[in-house]
Amino acid sequence: GQGSISDMSGEVEAPEAEVAPNETNAEEFGSPHRKLKVHISSCRGVPEDSTSKVSFRYTLVKDELAEGESEESEVLGLIAGSTPEFESPQPGSEHKYDYQAEFKVPPVSDFLLFKLITEPMEFSVEGFAAPAKVVVPLKHLVWKQDPSPDDPDEEEFLPGHPGSFVQGWFPLVREGEGGEGESFPEEATVFIKISLSEMLVPPDDLPSLNLLSVRLHSLHQLPPLWGPSEDKQEDGHDYTYSLHYSLPGEDQIVELKAEPGRAIAKISTESAEAENTEEGQEKKEGGEKAEGDEDKDETFEIQRTESKVFGRNEKRDARIVFDHEYRGVIRGSTTSNLKKMLSSRNALSIDLRRQLRSGEDYVYAKKYHGIVYVDCDRLLVPGETKVVCRCAVQPADDYARPTPEELEACPPPGGEPEEDEDANPYLLAETYLLLEIELLHPLSQKPKPPPPVLPKVGDLLPTRPPVDVIENPMSAADQFGDDVKEIINQLADEYHEMFLGENSSNISAEGMEARRQQAIFHLNSSGKYYDYKERLKKSIVRLIHEKFHKSGLDGTSEEGKKFISQLYVYLQELMNANLNKVFAPPKRMSPVERSDESKKKYLREQLRLAIEAEMNQDFHLAASHLNQRIITDASDAVLWFDYGTFCIRAGMPEKAEECLREALMLDPRHVQTLMSYGVLLCNVNRYADAETYFKAATDYSPDNVLSWCMLMLFYDMESRDLERRTALKKVMTLDKAAGTGRKSAYLRAGVFASELHAVQLVERAAAQDLVKNGPSQEFDILLAKTYLAVRQLERAKEILLGPDGILSKDKRNAVAMTLVGHALFLEGRWDSLSCDMPATSPVKEVISFYEKALNQRSPNLEPLQYLRLCRLYLWTGKYYEAKEVAIKACKLLPSSSSWLALGLACYKQKELGQAEEALCEANILDPSNPQVWGMLSVIAMEAGKPDESELAQQQALKLGLSTSETFPVGSSILEQMARLQVKAGIFSLASAALRRALETSNRAALHLLLAQTCLGENDLPAAAEACRQVVEHDLEQTDAERKDAVTQLVAIYKRLKQPGLVDKYAHMLKKIDAAMA
Repeated sequence: GQGSISDMSGEVEAPEAEVAPNETNAEEFGSPHRKLKVHISSCRGVPEDSTSKVSFRYTLVKDELAEGESEESEVLGLIAGSTPEFESPQPGSEHKYDYQAEFKVPPVSDFLLFKLITEPMEFSVEGFAAPAKVVVPLKHLVWKQDPSPDDPDEEEFLPGHPGSFVQGWFPLVREGEGGEGESFPEEATVFIKISLSEMLVPPDDLPSLNLLSVRLHSLHQLPPLWGPSEDKQEDGHDYTYSLHYSLPGEDQIVELKAEPGRAIAKISTESAEAENTEEGQEKKEGGEKAEGDEDKDETFEIQRTESKVFGRNEKRDARIVFDHEYRGVIRGSTTSNLKKMLSSRNALSIDLRRQLRSGEDYVYAKKYHGIVYVDCDRLLVPGETKVVCRCAVQPADDYARPTPEELEACPPPGGEPEEDEDANPYLLAETYLLLEIELLHPLSQKPKPPPPVLPKVGDLLPTRPPVDVIENPMSAADQFGDDVKEIINQLADEYHEMFLGENSSNISAEGMEARRQQAIFHLNSSGKYYDYKERLKKSIVRLIHEKFHKSGLDGTSEEGKKFISQLYVYLQELMNANLNKVFAPPKRMSPVERSDESKKKYLREQLRLAIEAEMNQDFHLAASHLNQRIITDASDAVLWFDYGTFCIRAGMPEKAEECLREALMLDPRHVQTLMSYGVLLCNVNRYADAETYFKAATDYSPDNVLSWCMLMLFYDMESRDLERRTALKKVMTLDKAAGTGRKSAYLRAGVFASELHAVQLVERAAAQDLVKNGPSQEFDILLAKTYLAVRQLERAKEILLGPDGILSKDKRNAVAMTLVGHALFLEGRWDSLSCDMPATSPVKEVISFYEKALNQRSPNLEPLQYLRLCRLYLWTGKYYEAKEVAIKACKLLPSSSSWLALGLACYKQKELGQAEEALCEANILDPSNPQVWGMLSVIAMEAGKPDESELAQQQALKLGLSTSETFPVGSSILEQMARLQVKAGIFSLASAALRRALETSNRAALHLLLAQTCLGENDLPAAAEACRQVVEHDLEQTDAERKDAVTQLVAIYKRLKQPGLVDKYAHMLKKIDAAMA
């Protein structure tokens, strides 16, 4: 932005050489000549049988440039025109003009901006008894109004539109004094729209654009020798008074002058009393004083003095009145320079001079040469736009009283010298200048009000009945047995993973021993052996307390050795018993079947969790939940159908076919399964087989409209027109019989195919519907959703954002905005975001589309949109916004993920109590979510509850907590957990958390933290190994992390007394220091 102050008001003559309008470079912003369009639509509320005509004239250049030109000539900057005369054909109807005219706008200058900001455009309306006009303010052509939700769905109302406009029904007002006795259409209004094709000032420069007004009112408490007397004032006064001041420009200082000051004599006592009586009567009759009037009994302080004055005296005492006003546009660097001036003491000064009216030399010119320093830094206060100052007049630097020689050479008026005082006359009289500085907009905006207080988590929690059955706590022996069983199962899984596929039928004893050694090495190197040992430690300690009633072990005394032997025998018995239970379980009676209600509830919960996992792109977890449903009741065809359709969406056609076939074996007449199997066969190009299942669906359910729609679409794919017509006719017959409105059969078939990600079927349905029914936004949305589901992002964006896309035709379509957000989210790989692999694509655009979709008049509310927006807010550190969105997600569709997001947002805002409440609710909805247990462990450590933290951590690790998280927030839950435990000195738990984190992440920071943990446990070899991982492997690391690892290795090997390695890493440390220097 650029700009300079120039004379706009016409009341101050500024030197032309120093003040020139500054024109914006048209090549930098916009076209050379913008277009201003005037549209006069109609006039309503006019008298019956009347005629009317509207004309206007407005200039955007200085008057002298437009003089001598007729309204018809094309003069750059002249806006003029007239509507044809309208005769009302019917009483009371509107006068419709439909007049439109377009004019070229001259290059942007300060004069042009000042004119539009300060001077409204007047339209003369002829044809009524009295002259009338319409006044249209043009300020919003410069500062475009922000869009509101009530605006129509038109392009020019949207934020991205390049132009600006003013429109509305403007009232008629009486023009001049004529026609007082005639009737005037007070209710009449004219619809006028004035628009600019392009903004005058770039949006980024608008905040610095302002209108500055400086008003110099009057000089008070004059020196006694000035007078003036009542018989000699104004023109009869022998002296003139002038004020000189300067304001900042873009590249130079702008000098301004206010003259001449009018001398006003002091009002006599009688006149003052009469004025008081008159004012009192006016106040009594008029009630409260007008807004902005100062209380005349109020006192005001003179700047830089301790003196105070009464407001009433300013209207009565002798004074010099200037009534000077300067108004000008400031922008760009001028605004910055003005801020600097206001913040600097003595930067804004006004020069006061007294001269003889005759123009002769004045001997007391230096004596009455004064200067006024203005303190108006209040304008820098956010929100302030106006300051009224009373500034003391001080002697100027060249102040001097005339010498006798000067008095003799240049006698004063009247010939007699003034009776002089030693002090300066201004200081003796306490003379001050009353002035006012005002801005159209504050230089510093008020800070935004704090966001509204979000509801507490406790207020969102659903009410649940109390739990009736309280299970007895598990004994120490049972806990030890459960831990042993769990470790056995994990060992079996590890062994199975390591040696799966090897020929084990004729393996030798040496081979078995080699496998055993390999398995032991794997357990030791991966840290799982250590994890198992720590897991058993707690249950053994509890067993010692409960069964043997001892507080600890003493291996030195004979009694202690005997007890250890007994404990070993007992633990061996317990372990053997549990081994037998695992590998040779006793025969049991068949388990008691779940009650029907309990089973239904369990199946619903597993389905809900599967849907949530699929929404989070965790297909493995979703498959696990759906598989649990089948294990519960393998004879239910619907359960197999749900699993099969999920496999279609997850891209597992073989598994999907297996499940759907199982469903059809259980229920051959299940229509949804038949249609889904047909869609699956089409996806894998087995169209001949697909026809069998589509036809079977119509045979088994002849009144099912959707099955006939799918059969029709299949025949269309096969180009079998006769069969297609027959199926379509059946659809129409069923619709008519049901009394439903006519709905596109292709759309219904497309919706079903889209749910199964059948791109070919959806595309075929869309193409045929376009031919039969024309363009359909509903089908475009369906196509975009299908492309997003199969990650064809460019095709989805073309439908949404292309030249003929949905948002090109309907810019406020909230659903399309959400889908664009999804496309950008997936394109930026924000779905695979993790603490180890942060996304590199910009996030602002993704958030923008999601927010636009939620802020429309008809917002699109979608759980996936809320969760993804929450993920982005948490990653970018916008925790308040994340909490707000998470609350909405919890209200819309409560899930473990939405409550986890809310818990994370609360935790990041240091609201530990609310975070714990949210995480407990998430735990109720999904007790098997390891991230919820992990965050509960973190919060328990923050709250100083290490025992609770340990229990939650064990559960999180048991459920498979890793560094892959739904809502990454900079550092993984495992790392947060470990850092808090290291800080608290609980190194064993921190070590377990870090070893688990290192299974899926190889960050240098984790290895260094593990080294710190091992040092805390005094395990020097393990600490050295962790540091060597940083130094000797190609990990993502900073120079500081590498230096830290080498420094620790030097210290560790000194303690291990290995001088060779100390020298090696000390030499490496010197190289690192040299490189960093």
